[in-house]
Amino acid sequence: MMSSDKVVKNSFYEATSGSFSIPARTTSVFVEVRAI
Repeated sequence: MMSSDKVVKNSFYEATSGSFSIPARTTSVFVEVRAI
């Protein structure tokens, strides 16, 4: 994770359920790297 914000670092993606968890009053951007 590239953020230096400790609250944002609590955000995560759960691949098995396809869900995101993001703390309240927080904005997170999730990026999937793909080959071009």
